[in-house]
Amino acid sequence: MAVALDTVSTVKEISGDGVVSLSHTAGGTTDRAIFVVTCGYGIGSGPATTGVTYGGTAMTNLWDVHTAVLSNLFSSGWYLPIGSSLTGAQTVIATLAASPLVQFLFVLSLTGVDQTTPVGTPQTQGPNGSATSATVTIASVGANDLVVDNVVVDYSVTTPTFTAGADQTDQASLSDGSVVGVASHLSTQPGSAGGVMSWSWAGGTTIDSYLGGIVFKAAAAGAGKPYAIYAQQQ
Repeated sequence: MAVALDTVSTVKEISGDGVVSLSHTAGGTTDRAIFVVTCGYGIGSGPATTGVTYGGTAMTNLWDVHTAVLSNLFSSGWYLPIGSSLTGAQTVIATLAASPLVQFLFVLSLTGVDQTTPVGTPQTQGPNGSATSATVTIASVGANDLVVDNVVVDYSVTTPTFTAGADQTDQASLSDGSVVGVASHLSTQPGSAGGVMSWSWAGGTTIDSYLGGIVFKAAAAGAGKPYAIYAQQQ
């Protein structure tokens, strides 16, 4: 079976305490997984993300990048295979090591994900300074897999216009210019497209950016259906 996007939830918080939450309901019945990105702009530096939970269960970190060299951007990616558990509305909580000026939270649920080896090796690029594009290449991507990425950009003057790379679908975006200029987009790409994830943006003045990506691996045919297999054998 192929990995498929289920649904996406987002929220942003301005000048908060570094703890952001939302409610997310994952569809599907088996072979499910959750992907979370929290990103934004810190105070004095881009803070580390100390943890993310889904329905009270700790998620596994994929990347956590932050800097105070060029700007105060941060980006952190997390995942959790949930199989047939944690159904219905679940609270997602992302906690930072320090209070930021702007914090975004993206939550994406997927179906058809291998529960033993749900993800490949994450790739990140950044900090990228004034560059107006970024690219990561995800390795070992199968035709039935799904690649997910997130880009976050620190800008000034006006919000840039973002363009996703080949075969990518822009699934969600958040931005804020009330405190600082920061914008973020999340996209998906079918595994058959190869796993090169890229973004470009134009307009405003780019100060810094991060891009992170990961592949979710497809469950084998018939996975997640033990009852059906048992019934056929009787």
